[in-house]
Amino acid sequence: CVIGLYTSLSSQKILDAARILIAGIYLWSGIQKMNPAFVSEVFPWFTRPIWELSPELLLPVFLSLGLLVPFIEVSLALGLFFKRTRNWSIYGSLVMMLLVLISLGPLGYNWNVAVWPWNVVMFLTVLILFWNTHWSASDFIVRQKNNVLGILVFCIFWLLPIGNVFG
Repeated sequence: CVIGLYTSLSSQKILDAARILIAGIYLWSGIQKMNPAFVSEVFPWFTRPIWELSPELLLPVFLSLGLLVPFIEVSLALGLFFKRTRNWSIYGSLVMMLLVLISLGPLGYNWNVAVWPWNVVMFLTVLILFWNTHWSASDFIVRQKNNVLGILVFCIFWLLPIGNVFG
């Protein structure tokens, strides 16, 4: 069964499934941050190594950005599928990776070394899968019509996490 599925998949279908997977991770990462604890506790702690370097006057402005982070991350995920926003989403994922590395890396908390390569690999995967691609969202959706792997990955990485919202 697995061999039959593999032989029916083209490279394009496998790449599309990987695109769906990576965007689903970004999407749900953003959605999971849509809670009061992220804005009031996690974001201030996480960004402390960065905002401690800024003038105290900017602290309230900087910390209020925590309200936007979940929506930015969701926008990055969705933006990868549109020609007009794809490069901005790639640049945004680069900035996100750099902020994570600055905050949690040796220049910041020097905490949780497993997070460092994860974020680098996430960005590099975004770069490999989406940079210099010219398809539109509608082209992408049409291609998925016969992509069993893409549909399966969509169900696992985009739909299944909805259950977490309901416990």
